[in-house]
Amino acid sequence: MNSGSLKLIAILFGVVVLGVVAVKLLTAIVSAVIALAVPVLIIGVVAYVLYASLSRKALGAGRRRILP
Repeated sequence: MNSGSLKLIAILFGVVVLGVVAVKLLTAIVSAVIALAVPVLIIGVVAYVLYASLSRKALGAGRRRILP
């Protein structure tokens, strides 16, 4: 093999290794974001449901519409 072939093999190997590292890093970042976002979303949904159920309009104490 000449030096051009070895250089090409080294570059391809480096690209594959960097690709694997990039995929693992991206997976870790997405996993961390999801791990932080899910509890916040759950708390938000529970808070919204409590707010909606305790608001005056939800309990019917707001303005009532009467059909003619």
